Amino acid sequence: MMNLNNNFGLLSFKQFLVLKSVSGKNFIYEISKKSDVTYSHVYKLIFRLEKMGLVFISKTANRKRFVSLTVKGKQVVELYYKINNILKGDS
Repeated sequence: MMNLNNNFGLLSFKQFLVLKSVSGKNFIYEISKKSDVTYSHVYKLIFRLEKMGLVFISKTANRKRFVSLTVKGKQVVELYYKINNILKGDS
């Protein structure tokens, strides 16, 4: 089985769940709810995804953080949906 860890620059399953849960501008707690991953884990994953160039993090005046997809992040999510459709036979 192929090793899909970050040593090779690939996404882990939880990172991908978090990535595909980002739509528009989201607070980290919203992403946590959507992806069914704990807040503390999402918080760590978001910063890894930012280092990979897949999300952009911006702060509000009251220190809350908004997360949004970069162009590269949008491309990854779009490819996921294309692959999913092919596997379902909806191509």
